[in-house]
Amino acid sequence: MRLAVCFGLAFLLTWTGSASAQPAPIKIGLIYSYTGGSLNGGRIVDAAIETYMRQHGDTIAGRKVVIIKRDDTGLAPDVARRIAQELIVQEHVDLLIGTVLTPNASAVAGVSTAAKKPFFVMNSATSGIIAKHPYTARFGFTTPQITAPLA
Repeated sequence: MRLAVCFGLAFLLTWTGSASAQPAPIKIGLIYSYTGGSLNGGRIVDAAIETYMRQHGDTIAGRKVVIIKRDDTGLAPDVARRIAQELIVQEHVDLLIGTVLTPNASAVAGVSTAAKKPFFVMNSATSGIIAKHPYTARFGFTTPQITAPLA
């Protein structure tokens, strides 16, 4: 199923969706902790995204990339779930990224699976997050990867 998500993302990034001169933007919903326990995490993520877009541009396959940011307020899976639903239903995002904390990531992963929208975990390190959620992928590390060698 993960392979299907990768193919789906590749299709999304290359498909223009219409014959009009101005293709629809790629909307990415970013759910991260800007307030509540995350000291500088949100500011650091914003700076990283801004730097990447300044160096590589804000278009993919001729489509403008739009980042829609939302604050999950820290350890708040109910808030993260609600935000993910709002981003999918109201903002019509194409995919979700983010989360610092595992409970929030699990909540967002459940929403992404139900909506069949990709969710890319940026920072939540518990290994079980993606096991039950076929539309979720991680591009960071898991806690066992760093603790097993220490044991």
